[in-house]
Amino acid sequence: MKKIIIGLLLLAAIIAIAVSQMDFNKEDEGLYTVYLANKDMNGLTAEKVVVEGNSIGNKIDNIFQILKTGTEKGKATVPKSIEYSDLNISDKKVTIRFGESYTAMNGVEEIICRSSIVKSLTELEEIESVEFYIGSAPYMNSSGKVLGAMKSSDVVLDFEDEMSAKSKITVTLYFADQESMYLIPVKKEIEVNPQEPIEKTVLELLIKGPDQKDLIPTIPSGTKIKNIYTNEGICYVDFNEDFVTKHSGGSSGEAMTIYSIVNTLTELNNISKVQFLIEGTIREEYKGHLQFDIMFQSNLDIIYKQE
Repeated sequence: MKKIIIGLLLLAAIIAIAVSQMDFNKEDEGLYTVYLANKDMNGLTAEKVVVEGNSIGNKIDNIFQILKTGTEKGKATVPKSIEYSDLNISDKKVTIRFGESYTAMNGVEEIICRSSIVKSLTELEEIESVEFYIGSAPYMNSSGKVLGAMKSSDVVLDFEDEMSAKSKITVTLYFADQESMYLIPVKKEIEVNPQEPIEKTVLELLIKGPDQKDLIPTIPSGTKIKNIYTNEGICYVDFNEDFVTKHSGGSSGEAMTIYSIVNTLTELNNISKVQFLIEGTIREEYKGHLQFDIMFQSNLDIIYKQE
């Protein structure tokens, strides 16, 4: 009898331990680490949160909602205006397709957003890497580099070094010769600001004009860039009204201006065509000679060739 009682007590103890373990697992179920912005908005902080959903797609949806709303401890990293249109998961890589709203973020916002998404999603056992697309094109950073699939190890938690680091690249600017008959290519080494699109940096240098005295600027004084962005190889350039009203006109002058911009921008790896806008609107003509509502490609015939 004594042995039976001891046996029953041992069985009860085993059952109690098992139930306790089940309760612990139940409490832990759905608990994942996400990465939100710290109070200074210059790095990420890890936080355990409950993520509901049985499928991987549902989990990703819920993680995105947490990243958009933030918590009491961490600030939101994904702007509420940003939505993804498609998810594709294959071989532990998730490809996320965003719309143009993603490109509206400035440099700091985008780095924090991208980093928090990659770090948070790779906490899921089904995901090892994350790749971003804008429409049908792979996402490029401000230097025009395709980032490709990013793992958790590719992300830093403190962005001060990333934001302050400036890489140097060589670009080609096109200015007019003294007779305004040909465009002359000028190589220039510049520092890339990670907080600004490379297209804008290059175009502002073109607006500033050449350093050489034997070359002529091609863009009217007073011209300002109201907006510039690139999607699927097309660079959309929106100028203020001075780009039109302060131009001297003439078919040759128009060609010099238009193709100095187009040839300069299409030297960048991610641009094949340029679409012009004035104050947000596409116009049929520039100054009465060139059709202006088309997508321009580079013009090699207008470039001076040494014999």
